[in-house]
Amino acid sequence: MHIIIIFDNIYIIRLLLSSINITNGEIIMNKESEIEYFSYMENLIVKSRQENINEAIQILGTMIDEAINLLNVNGLKNAINIGETLLSENQKELSDYTYSILNYYLGVAYSEMITMDKGFKIKGLEKGIYHYRIALDSDEIDTQHKSSILVNLANSMSAVGRNFDSLRYINEALEYDSNHPIALGNKARILNSIADSIYDDGHKNLLYASIFDCYRKALSNKELPEYAKIPYSKIYNNLEPYAEDFNMLINENHSNELIIEENKNRQYRKWCLRHQLFLNPLNSIMDNNLSARDVFGLPSIVTKVGDGPYYHSMYNNIKQEYVSSRYLFYKGLNREGTHFSDKEVSIYNTLDYASQSYNNECVKAGFRIVYSLLDKIAYFINIYYEINLPYHKVNFRSIWSEKIKNKFQLRSNLRSDKNWAVNALIWLSKELHEKDIYTGDLSVFSRKVPTLRNYIEHKHLKILDMDIGSRYFTEPEGYAMTIARNDFIDNTMFLFKIVRDAIMYLSIAVNIEEYYRNTQRKEQIIPPMSITNIEDDWKR
Repeated sequence: MHIIIIFDNIYIIRLLLSSINITNGEIIMNKESEIEYFSYMENLIVKSRQENINEAIQILGTMIDEAINLLNVNGLKNAINIGETLLSENQKELSDYTYSILNYYLGVAYSEMITMDKGFKIKGLEKGIYHYRIALDSDEIDTQHKSSILVNLANSMSAVGRNFDSLRYINEALEYDSNHPIALGNKARILNSIADSIYDDGHKNLLYASIFDCYRKALSNKELPEYAKIPYSKIYNNLEPYAEDFNMLINENHSNELIIEENKNRQYRKWCLRHQLFLNPLNSIMDNNLSARDVFGLPSIVTKVGDGPYYHSMYNNIKQEYVSSRYLFYKGLNREGTHFSDKEVSIYNTLDYASQSYNNECVKAGFRIVYSLLDKIAYFINIYYEINLPYHKVNFRSIWSEKIKNKFQLRSNLRSDKNWAVNALIWLSKELHEKDIYTGDLSVFSRKVPTLRNYIEHKHLKILDMDIGSRYFTEPEGYAMTIARNDFIDNTMFLFKIVRDAIMYLSIAVNIEEYYRNTQRKEQIIPPMSITNIEDDWKR
């Protein structure tokens, strides 16, 4: 981080010389100097904005850097306000690259503000994620810039418990630089959180092997910052006694080979692996036979004597509907000409370019089914956590909060502060409905999803093979939603990834909660009840 010094300005030179001390190469200001400095920077941005908006944004970046360096809360708040004003009032003037840079600066400012002002935490996390996502949505940013955004966004997602999303962003950053030491360290930290919280020992061991490998690579990189060397080394040294076992696991299982004989099955599973759609945490770190299976289920749950395994039955249903809707989505994407069921079906040409086909209905059916699983997850949570909402009022929007003294507050029995997977589900729910009294927005893109669902279920959705839209006739306002097929597919893929993560978060949340409940129980005998898997041949 650095300060831009404008040497042709007599005032700033006098300010720097009279008020700023340089000690061991660091610039030190007293409080009075800080106030003058940030006031000057604000004025400089206002002046530059009139002449060169790009220069104003660069000065804003410097202001944010220095506010963070100096832990100056007011300076950072003012920088955020200025940045939001620049964004709202100059958006049309900004190039795609500059727009991305400005959003990146705001993402950094909101993220850092959390550490300075605890009351800013929720808003800071929401706005940080929002601006990082907008910054990432640019074709003009260079790979170094994109990598920085991805690492920061991954950190923000991890901070709210959304570790599977975080891994996607970290893995993408590592595609640009496979030895990025901080990205490797962050990946190891996220994997460690998942490994400590899942019930399957085989998965745990493979995740720990990947953690060991990440720290080994990071520590061998000469560009690893000094502040990271000691904590990284400490964890690595704790894992090193198991190095031989970890290396064996890595060599045996980190292969990209997918050994499946049937070609159609292999292509489908490759597609699921590529988009990380398997209910399997290993799908986030490897692409092979081990990760190409939907093996993630529920852990053991202690219930009352006489109760059957009804939680596992609910989870079975959620899981089966997910994998079936995933295949419907895949089938609709990979259309091979006109389907026989569409032949000799009389469809009017309404001159609006709306596509009508079995393939589109497969994608829409996949969307419908997978969206409905979120309410079924809420139904599970309502019973498991004994929230006791009337069943007809249970949905993925209502389950997290209750109204106390005219204010919505998170339900205390969910223990989200002690259970990162519950927190992940809460934050994931912010993606899937528009603004209301107790949630913010994480992405403009994600807000299309609930609107799409509303039009699919209750109104009229027109999917266009070409992004042309109605050109010949007027239509009643709000009567239909029109969307290009590629855009609809992108939104559907976004939804599938969210629901895949939610299903796994549910299992992890239960595993963490069961551990917590076991620590609270008095010593007693708990007889086990064994259940086996349904054989594939029984599935008719």
